[in-house]
Order: sequence, then structure tokens, then C-alpha cells
Amino acid sequence: MGLIAQNKSFQRNLFHGRKVLFISSNFPPVQGGIAHYIYEIVRNLSRERVIVVALPTLGFERFDCGQTFTIKRLNVPATWNSLSLQFKFLFPFYLWKIIFEKSASIIICDTAHHTLMLPAWLMNKLRGVPYGVFVHGSDLLKQQKRATLYRRLFNKILIKADLVFVNSKMTAKFVQDVGVKPSRLNVIHPPIDAEKYPIKITSKSLREKFELTGNKLILSVGRLVERKGFDTVIKSLPQILKAVPDAHYLIVGSGPYRGKLEKLARELALDKYVTFAGYVSDQELPSFYSACDLFVMVSRQLFSQGDIEGFGIVYLEANLLCKPVVAGRSGGVADAVLHEKTGLLVDPESPGEVAEAIVRLIHEPKLAKQLGVTGRERVLVDFSSKAAAQKVLDKLSLLY
Repeated sequence: MGLIAQNKSFQRNLFHGRKVLFISSNFPPVQGGIAHYIYEIVRNLSRERVIVVALPTLGFERFDCGQTFTIKRLNVPATWNSLSLQFKFLFPFYLWKIIFEKSASIIICDTAHHTLMLPAWLMNKLRGVPYGVFVHGSDLLKQQKRATLYRRLFNKILIKADLVFVNSKMTAKFVQDVGVKPSRLNVIHPPIDAEKYPIKITSKSLREKFELTGNKLILSVGRLVERKGFDTVIKSLPQILKAVPDAHYLIVGSGPYRGKLEKLARELALDKYVTFAGYVSDQELPSFYSACDLFVMVSRQLFSQGDIEGFGIVYLEANLLCKPVVAGRSGGVADAVLHEKTGLLVDPESPGEVAEAIVRLIHEPKLAKQLGVTGRERVLVDFSSKAAAQKVLDKLSLLY
């Protein structure tokens, strides 16, 4: 048996019988990048090792029945969410009870939030149970804007964590600035399940549905919030349409910013060039990527709100369907998109620069194809869900 195989066998034996308790405020069927990230990690760890503790959310019964690992939904009102006062002040007590009941060997918090981290830290102080924290970027920045006393407590708990997992090099820098030692820091890029994105998908019917059969289709996917930069793309359309008259912008997703985006499109007389598809299920999403000519999301940093793009899994999803991407040069996006290799990075505040990149990809089909093909190859090699889960397991095994 080779040295690597012996090491993995040793880790499996060392970890045998240990319970990993994942405390989550963002677990599916909740939608979003964090939920996707944590789910892909959890489902690829051994089901005997993992217990997920999560809030009850709409449709959780059906979702939970289809999983091979244990999910414990807390018996709290369905109206609770990560923004509610009840969650912020009462959730730690519910977690504390569950942690004692499950006798966890390791506790992992899926987000840097005091409601998740405080019970884990107390369990560490009282019983020596090690704990880890996943940090995504915006979660950390928002905590740094809290009152001084709260911020000091939060930072202390984060610094004391045995393991800190981050989604990008940018987030790693933020965490180190808080005081986390590099030896406890681990960059685990959000993984993706390539099997959900087969290279051959029929998208003709989707184009027909939206009456876009002959158009050059520009696609965005994401929650409709200010940070995502949908407004910048809309503002870039007049310049794009001068060079590509049959261009059309299709936006997939829901969120509080939709009204403002629709108003902007009307004010610029772009109604017939912008389509809002609304919420689309994970099962339908690959067809949208397949139908488009290119993908764009020019996320920007909103430091005043503590809002930043920590990574951007949607860029990888588009690449898996061999689509080139245009992305905002901000946050941790540079870890997801390699400039001039898998896509183009632009100034997210410049409609002109966004327009130039989009027109370039439409007018240079060979370049667009090469970026898409290279992007797919990179995702298959570097962003495997199993590989990401193994990295987490390797680090957890070192705690014993």
C-alpha cells in the first residue's frame, strides 16, 4: 500500500465513530450559494459521521427524506429566519440543547454568525469539543460593523476556532486581518456537482418560450440584490445594442431589487430587451445556461453594507455548460473566474467596460468558445465536490 493510501486509511480509522455536528442557518431547501456550498460538502462526507442541525424551512420534509445523512430540524416556529430577533437571541439556547443531546465530537458552524458560534465555543470551553467555522466574506464583514463589545466577542470566538474554512483568497485575507492564525486557515473553494450539468442539454424550447429564438442571449442568474450588479448590465445595453442589435438580456432570480431593475429598464426604454424570468428551480437552471450565448454577473463591493461577493458559484455553473463569463473584478470573484482564460473580468461600476467585454465575446466566437471549454475543463478538475469534502475530512482528522 502506497504512502498516500496508508495516510487516508489511517485518517479513516482515526475518525471512525466520531460525530460531526454541522450547525446550519443556510441549509437546503434554502436557496443560495452558501446553502449549495455546505450541502455539497456534507453530502460527500460519510453519512455515519454527519448530523446536520438546521431550521425548518418550506419543503424541508420532502427534501430531508431524500438524503442519506441525518438532518435534525429544530422545533421552532417556521417564521424564524436568520434575520429575525428570535433567531438571534433564542436560537443559541435551542442549539445548546441539541449539542448536549447529540454528544458531538466536532462542531462545525456553516456561517460566521454569533448565534451558531457561541454554543460551539461554550462547548469547547466546558468539554473541550473542537469546533470549526465556514466564513464566506459578507458574513464576516457584517459582524465587523456591529457594536464594539459584540465585535470583540465575535472575533475572539472566531480566533479560537480550531479550524476556519474560507471560500476564497480574499476571504482568507479578511479572516487573517481579524487575527486568525494561518495554521488554522483553510481555503476550500465552493464545489459543484458536475453531473447536474450535462454538456448536451436541449434548450430550443426554452428560447421559444421566451420568444428569443434568433437572439444573442446574455444571461444573469442570482438573487436580485444591489451587490449583483444587474443594474450595471442594464445600463450597458444601449452600447451593446448599437453593436449587436439582436442582443437580449435574460435575468433569472428573485429578490427585493427587482422593482428597481424593472423601473430602470423602463426609464431607459429597454423593456423589450430585458426579460425577468423570476425564480427558477435547480432542475431547470442548466437549460438556461445551455440556452445563453454568454453569462454575465458583475458583482461589486458594498463595504458600507458589509456586502461582498465571496466567490460566485454561478460562474462555475455557466462554465460547466461551456459558456464564457463576464464578471466583476471584486471580492473573491478572481478565484472563480480566470481573466482571459475562463472569462473576462471588468470594472463592475463601468457600464462601458461591461458592454465592451460582452460585445467582444459575441463578435469573437472562437474566443468565447475557448473560454467556455477551458472553463469546463477547469471546473471538472479543480472544483469536484468529493475533492472538497476530502479536504475538509483531512483537516477534521488532524484534530485527533
